[in-house]
Amino acid sequence: NNSKVNPPNIFWLSLRNFFYRFSFRLVVQTEGNLKIFSEIMPITKIQVIENAIAESLEFKMRSKRKLSKVIKILTVGRLNPNKAHEISLTALSNLLDYEWNFTIVGDGPSKTDLMIKSKILGIEDRVKFTGSIKNVEDYYKDSDIFIFTSKSEGFPNALMEAYYFGVPCISTNCDYGPSEIITDGVDGYLIPINDHVELQNKLKILLSQTKTRQNISKAASGKASRFKMSNIAMQWDKLIHSALNTNS
Repeated sequence: NNSKVNPPNIFWLSLRNFFYRFSFRLVVQTEGNLKIFSEIMPITKIQVIENAIAESLEFKMRSKRKLSKVIKILTVGRLNPNKAHEISLTALSNLLDYEWNFTIVGDGPSKTDLMIKSKILGIEDRVKFTGSIKNVEDYYKDSDIFIFTSKSEGFPNALMEAYYFGVPCISTNCDYGPSEIITDGVDGYLIPINDHVELQNKLKILLSQTKTRQNISKAASGKASRFKMSNIAMQWDKLIHSALNTNS
């Protein structure tokens, strides 16, 4: 969770602020979180180590996608207000001249409202709700575009996974994480929070320009190795050895 948006209760906050100062190192997932915790402890005692891609996904990289007449758009995440999936539905409802379908993987309290909204917008035949599934990698491998519309994040795992699979991503530039994964206009797109117009504009580019999708996919795939389990484990191994050597 984003600790600014979802702060801990007073008791836990007091304990955290006291004991964290005595730790050898506080590990956080993003530079944004590093800035938050630098308010309560020396920044030299804080280290960023990102999440790793799950090993179950790491060796299931997608092969080169065959061009299809219908563009497959995907989002993955819990269906709740913070994920703001309704923004995607609104944007897509204004792009009916393009051939696309939209798959929403996940479950949650907003599901019924989102299904109703897709019907009101007249796109229910193009939108699929899968609920919670185990084989999410099959959807990453079979998608042409990934949308991520969260208002806040602790670390956006679904965005990281789509990026790792080389799916061209459009993400809100929320706190924290997306801007540390995506370089806007190079290996994906960053848009303002709750901005369905800008999402629509970026979708229009990717829906109409096959070459742009391919270039973004290639750029993301070339940088995604940083999320491999072996690379993240190496950072943890180095940190643990440093702690042991300090205390020996």
